[in-house]
Amino acid sequence: MNNDIEYFKIKLAGLNIEVECNFRYILNLCHKYLAQFATPDIVVRASIEEIIAARDEIPEAQKSIPGVAVCYADDHTEPLILYEKIAKKVIDYNTFLMHGAVIATQGCAYMLTAASGVGKTTRALLWQEEYPNTFFVNGDKPLIKITDTEALACGTPWSGREGLNTNTMVPLRAIFLLERANEGMPDSIEEVSLGKAFPFLLQQTYRPADPDAMRKTIQLLKAMDGKVKFFKFRSHPTAESVRLAYETAKPKNDDA
Repeated sequence: MNNDIEYFKIKLAGLNIEVECNFRYILNLCHKYLAQFATPDIVVRASIEEIIAARDEIPEAQKSIPGVAVCYADDHTEPLILYEKIAKKVIDYNTFLMHGAVIATQGCAYMLTAASGVGKTTRALLWQEEYPNTFFVNGDKPLIKITDTEALACGTPWSGREGLNTNTMVPLRAIFLLERANEGMPDSIEEVSLGKAFPFLLQQTYRPADPDAMRKTIQLLKAMDGKVKFFKFRSHPTAESVRLAYETAKPKNDDA
């Protein structure tokens, strides 16, 4: 613990957040998001007791997965606790946490969401290779901010092992519900309604235990209707599948 660090300020999804911390690692993690403001919208902290309890709850088997670069030291556990606390509080500001990789190009953001291991980041990296003006908004845990007219994909420091993120907010054009295509089968993409996409989206959304916060989260998911397009996307991790996704979802000349 570094006793010189008591708190720092960041801005996420347009919100002023004051973070009280115990370890320098979280400050380094958030360095791109540091901000100056007088009054915070949200204040979060993790006590040493919470950090130790969270670390000790991790099964021993998960602490020794071969080839996985994950650290479960106290200084790396603190950011996980703090982000969960942030995720609980941003709901009151029409913002929620989703699990997915978000890239942006030509002023629009596109999210690939799926269970861990399906290949979101792999496809997002292929997208970046195929379209050089593409950048990562967030590689794993973006915030989604709902306004009266649009949904905004927001960068955060919590972006997976690769650390792919940008301090930005970009209008979210489409969400791809990603599935692996079976071997020998072609890539396929189909636009679906929010109603059909909803169970998939909810599964990939942070779901707070508090019933009122959960109801608000559901309302925010439903508020994406008309603001975001949804696509069921079965694909192989190839450049061809990336082109299929982008050409299908990008704005057309007749879009409003």
